[in-house]
Amino acid sequence: MSRISKDIFILLVAFIVLLSNIQITLATVETGFNDIKPTDWFYNDVIEAQRVGLIAGVGNNMFAPNKTISYAEYLTILTRILGADTSNKGNSNHWAAGNIEAAKKLGIISEGEVTNYDAGIPREVMAVFTCKTLGVKPGDGSQIIFEDTRNASPEIRAYINAAYNEYLTEGVGRDDSGKLQFGYGQTVTRAQLATMALRIKDYKEDKEAYKQSRAIARNAAEEEWKKQHNSGGSGGSGSSGSTQQQYITWNGYKFPVGSVFYNMNKDGHDYGLDFAAEVRFIAYPERYDELYNIMASKLDPATVKAAIDYAKTKTDKSQELPLKTFKTPNGYEIQVWSVKFSSTTSFSVFKP
Repeated sequence: MSRISKDIFILLVAFIVLLSNIQITLATVETGFNDIKPTDWFYNDVIEAQRVGLIAGVGNNMFAPNKTISYAEYLTILTRILGADTSNKGNSNHWAAGNIEAAKKLGIISEGEVTNYDAGIPREVMAVFTCKTLGVKPGDGSQIIFEDTRNASPEIRAYINAAYNEYLTEGVGRDDSGKLQFGYGQTVTRAQLATMALRIKDYKEDKEAYKQSRAIARNAAEEEWKKQHNSGGSGGSGSSGSTQQQYITWNGYKFPVGSVFYNMNKDGHDYGLDFAAEVRFIAYPERYDELYNIMASKLDPATVKAAIDYAKTKTDKSQELPLKTFKTPNGYEIQVWSVKFSSTTSFSVFKP
C-alpha cells in the first residue's frame, strides 16, 4: 500500500469511528431515559418536554417518573418557560438557586415564602405559582368550583378558580355525587409534570388557541359524564334517597365517576397500549380493589387478579418488582412492575 493510500485509509477509518460516535449520541437522545418506555402513558410528553428544554433527567439517563415534584423543580420549569435569567444564585448553594432567585425577581414567590425547596409541592401551590408566572389574576375566591377546596382559604381558592377558568387545570376528577375534585393537598409526579409543563408553555405562546383547544376537550368530557350520569340514574330498584354509583365507560373499561384511573387513560394511548394505571400502594392500598373492578370489567377476571396479587407482593418502597407479563385467554397482555424506591406499582395492558 502506497503512502497516499495508507493516509486515505487512516482518514476513512477515523471518519467511520467519528460517524459511529455521532450515531450513538443521536440514538441516546432519541431513546431518552432508561426508566421510561414508549408504552408509558406519559412517554410522548416527557420526550417532547425534554426536547424543548423544559425538563431534564435526574442523572444516569434516568427520569424518575414516579418521583414527587419539589418546589425547586417546579420553579425551575416555570422560569425555563419564561426564559428567565438564572445567572444570579444569591448566597445559596442549592442546585436550583439561580431559578429560585429568578422566581423571586419575577414575583412568582416572595423572600421567605418557601422554607424547604426540596419538599413536595402541593397542587394548590402549583396553581398559585402557575397563575403568577402567566400573569393570570386571581378569580372569585368565594366560588366553590372544586368541592375539596371548600375549606381552603379564599385567597388560595381564588387562584385555583382562575387556573380552572383559564383551562390550566381540570382537577383530578369527580366524587361519587359528580362534584369536581381538585386534588387539594396532593402532590404531583414527574411524569404528570411533563404534560403540565407543555400546557403552560402552550398557554404562554398562544393563550387563545390553547384555551379554545382545551375548552373543546373539557366540553367533550362533561358531555360524556352527563351521558353516563343520566343513563345510570334511572330504571333502578334502589331505595328512595340512596345515591347510586355512577360510571363512565371508556375503551370498554367501566370507571367509577371521579376515578383517578379514568384520568390516567381518558386522553388515550399510543403504540398498542389499551390501558395504563399506577397505584400508590402505601398511601392508597384500597385502590387495588377499584383497579381490579375496572380491569375486570373488560379483561379476564382471573388474569387480572393474578396481576394485582403480584403487584401486592411489593409492600415496601425499597423492594424492586421485576416486570412480569400476564396473558388473558383472548390475547391481552397485562404487564406489572415497580422500580426500586418507588411508592407506586405500574400496570400496562396491551392489545392482542
